[in-house]
Amino acid sequence: MRARGVEAFLRATGAQRRWRSPEALQRAIDRRPAESSPAPKRLRGVRTRAEHRQGWPVWVLEPQDRHSVGSLVWLHGGGYVFDLAAQHWTFLADLAVRSGRRVLVPRYPLAPEGRAEQTVPTAADLVAELLDAEPSAELPEHGPLALGGDSAGGGMALAVAQELRLRGHGGIPLVLSSPWVDATLSDPAVPAAAALDPWLAPPGLRAAGSAYAGSLGPNDRRASPIHGPLIGLGPVLILTGTRDVLNPDARRLAAALQAAGGQVELLERTGLLHNFPLMPIPEAAPARDAITAFLTREGAS
Repeated sequence: MRARGVEAFLRATGAQRRWRSPEALQRAIDRRPAESSPAPKRLRGVRTRAEHRQGWPVWVLEPQDRHSVGSLVWLHGGGYVFDLAAQHWTFLADLAVRSGRRVLVPRYPLAPEGRAEQTVPTAADLVAELLDAEPSAELPEHGPLALGGDSAGGGMALAVAQELRLRGHGGIPLVLSSPWVDATLSDPAVPAAAALDPWLAPPGLRAAGSAYAGSLGPNDRRASPIHGPLIGLGPVLILTGTRDVLNPDARRLAAALQAAGGQVELLERTGLLHNFPLMPIPEAAPARDAITAFLTREGAS
């Protein structure tokens, strides 16, 4: 019932309006704040601090009452063109508390100024820097590192993992919530999925994907990592709901990873919306439990 309430709220507030056409998306981009907002001063169970890596602001969320047991770099969603939403912060704080990991949240440049050609390698540089870090006063317990993202950030996380694999850093565990892995949204199942989605719509998404892809084009692996190398990646957890325009590509990615010999777990929930693990609904708790179990298992392996 709460999930249906969220859907009713999205419809009542016209959340899908910005995605219904390229023109509507551009109007929403034009209304963006000039600067990113900082992390909330108080998030339950975590300490927050800001740092800079590879020229980007990075917010760090650390469990308050214990030493962190590793790191999770999380790339946020927003169609590549919008900043973090309030639900990102509560979700990531909860994940830090549950998993015991410090969560690093890079504030990458938004499209159309920020484009895949620069964003993906810079994010890969940031993760590689953490992988290569030696224990220090700042990072006394570096521990295992995982990479994750939601929606557009999930697609970016996969592209970054591919970039790192090409550089010799394979095997990084990946958590992908409702990942956007094909900027073209060309799968034949997309129209039927779009008819069920009260939040996102293909016309605006395709425009955002093209803006992010820039001169590379939306089929390039950096913008559409489902076309990139899938062999040699680490274990992958994919979470998706069936009332999500991106659900067909989540399924397609899981099948492609399996065909490539990868270790992949697809957690699909019937009737749930895009990015449901971030929502204030009862079904989010088991999804977060699954993410925690995945991070714990892969951190110990």
